[in-house]
Amino acid sequence: MLLGFLCPSLIPQAGGVVKHLWALYRLRPLWTALRDALPITQAAPATRRSIRTRLYRCVIEIRDALLILQPYARPEIATRAGRLATALHIPTSECAAAIEATRIAAALHLHRSGAVATDHNAVFHQPAEHSFTGELRWLVAVATAYRSSPLVPALLGELGQEATIGGVPNMRDQ
Repeated sequence: MLLGFLCPSLIPQAGGVVKHLWALYRLRPLWTALRDALPITQAAPATRRSIRTRLYRCVIEIRDALLILQPYARPEIATRAGRLATALHIPTSECAAAIEATRIAAALHLHRSGAVATDHNAVFHQPAEHSFTGELRWLVAVATAYRSSPLVPALLGELGQEATIGGVPNMRDQ
């Protein structure tokens, strides 16, 4: 009888925990790349934090890192990524996130290569829905594209051919 009484309240909570764990898993490639490139964005080590708190911190750390990378964001990268997305036949539903992932990867590449940070008034996009859920959905889509979209390595390959410094990281290996 107790089980029948508790199930209606525990099942939705368990579903929420599973969704948050899945979101953390999908954010990890982007979060790791940003954290490794910009160690200043790391929060204190997680000690027994709830899943929701860990997810919240992950989203905040990603946004903090993007603020630091903003001076490396170049407006022409979005234009080039858009053209390349068309050439690579990136589906329309994935195009915005793939272009944003490419902009982030290019900013990281410029930061790592020692490029001069300049203010181009280019900002990383905000989600359409201004809430934690909207932010999470947007960042998960961007992180997924960062990890798996062919647009990211294609544009980084172009940047690597133009650059005189160092190699180009393959985002799929991160």
